[in-house]
Amino acid sequence: CSNNVKLSEFLSDPVGLESDGGEFIELFNPGSVEVTLLGCKLVSSKSSQSLYEFSESDVIAPGGYYVVSLIDKLTNSSGSVTFSTFEL
Repeated sequence: CSNNVKLSEFLSDPVGLESDGGEFIELFNPGSVEVTLLGCKLVSSKSSQSLYEFSESDVIAPGGYYVVSLIDKLTNSSGSVTFSTFEL
């Protein structure tokens, strides 16, 4: 995955919205070229399964943001989220 992409913001377990979504992770591309996210994934330290695996249609424009909406995947207690590569 591109070293240029940054995890810029997230919201975990919003009160009253757990089963309807509301959780999200936002990625930012500070670079000057478009970034394709194919081959990348978001992983939580709380689960052995990926939170989200990106496809070839998932791109971030230069200076742009990409928001991943999640439903009841993150916790408020502790843990981490990692943006990493998976085998295609």
